[in-house]
Amino acid sequence: MKRILISFALTLFAAQLWSQTPVQVVVNQYKDVKGAKEFEVSGRMMNIARPFLKLYTIAPLAPSVNEMAMINMEKVRREVRDDFENHLKENLKNYIYVGKTDTPEGEVDAYLHFKSSDLVDELVIYNPEIYALYTLIGDFNVSELQKIGKKD
Repeated sequence: MKRILISFALTLFAAQLWSQTPVQVVVNQYKDVKGAKEFEVSGRMMNIARPFLKLYTIAPLAPSVNEMAMINMEKVRREVRDDFENHLKENLKNYIYVGKTDTPEGEVDAYLHFKSSDLVDELVIYNPEIYALYTLIGDFNVSELQKIGKKD
């Protein structure tokens, strides 16, 4: 019985590691670096965080967000920031770059990862001016993404 429980626990642990997106891997690799600021929200905590998302331009996506993470590397040593950016760039190879947009914090790059032709499962926003990375994970219809930033 003990072996079965240990096997089950190891399987769950492996599945959790395997289920990370490439961007989440980058966040997890650098989150403990001195000077990095990071937070991740998922599960029941998303019920608390979701209303706050409605305050931002990504409000149309708020109901569909299942997980989110942010890491800011602005106060990290330059060499580590360079490694972070290189690692991020490498891990974004399977994402679609959708362009730049201006925000109050500066110009940001946006990337999408498609689950199917009309369904996005991850939106990634990176601000290279302040070394801030944001990722939103969920099931987003392309029509929801087209509403971002539009006023009703």
